[in-house]
Amino acid sequence: ITTIAELTDPGRKEYVRRLPTGPKDCLPDGVDFRRTLITTEAVIVRCVRHGADNLRSDLGSMRLIQRLMLSVLETVRNSGDVQLLLKLQVSFFRSGAASLIIQLLDSNLAEDITKMAWTLLSEVLCTGRRVGDIFEAPDDDSLSFVNKTVQQGILDVCIHGDDSGMWESVWQVMHYVSQSTRLVQSLRHLPSLTDSEARQVGDYIEYLSYAVRIMEAVRLMVEGHYYAMQEYLFSQLGNARSCNVLEIVLGLLARLCKDPAVADISEPYEVDCLSHCLTLLMELAQGPNVRNQDYLSTMGVVDRCLMLCSANFQRIQKQSDDLYPSPIRLLKASSL
Repeated sequence: ITTIAELTDPGRKEYVRRLPTGPKDCLPDGVDFRRTLITTEAVIVRCVRHGADNLRSDLGSMRLIQRLMLSVLETVRNSGDVQLLLKLQVSFFRSGAASLIIQLLDSNLAEDITKMAWTLLSEVLCTGRRVGDIFEAPDDDSLSFVNKTVQQGILDVCIHGDDSGMWESVWQVMHYVSQSTRLVQSLRHLPSLTDSEARQVGDYIEYLSYAVRIMEAVRLMVEGHYYAMQEYLFSQLGNARSCNVLEIVLGLLARLCKDPAVADISEPYEVDCLSHCLTLLMELAQGPNVRNQDYLSTMGVVDRCLMLCSANFQRIQKQSDDLYPSPIRLLKASSL
């Protein structure tokens, strides 16, 4: 890829010496450097093939492949051409990129690779605008928020393989945040922090952001009340180990809004995470999906929502100098 300009430039010797010189001559088999015949899908196919063949042995190339795919998707998304983005996403799926992303998430090779894989999963699914780690709906109301072909294809990849590691990695991130919440919130009562305590707070904030990124990707997987995916996220039949995503997210929600006193010392980044928890749970229950609704009701989601509606969030009120800050309004609206 880095030498493609040289290999397709008729003015360079490397290109010219491969051209046929006689009337009956032709290019060698498999060799054709004409620029019009080099396609994005062909490039991605080769990258995906290399990634799949060297999944655990060449992490350096894996990181390069991820950055390449993200760059291509971001460039087309930023162009504003939604139809071109839809075609590109389908090309990515046909080239096996979605399957490679699921393999990366399942393998959990390194934290940075896994984080990037969640970002790529969102990129190949969503047709809207990206704002940070979340997506906004496209301007054209006639367009779906996700590429349905890719969404259905990702479910097919998950069902026909064992992706236990993918969902276990989700549990690990959510569990870390849940276990760290109480400690970090207790540190807020101290006048100053040691270096070690400051690092703990920094790690907590980073993992909250990571949890938001994961929940956004999972939400896009089930966007549009996709019943088959709703069922799959409740229980992954056929996997060696199954994870109930509703239970994982609900556990995080319960930790972040344990009681009104905890809500009063919450920070804006925790409120953002709470909003994403509620949004994902709503997407998993709508349709309606009666089983998921029954499960959430028996696991105390109603009590949590009522507590959020009655909480004052005093710390955020003081920081924003507003009795009813916008993030709190949106959170309470989601709770209702």
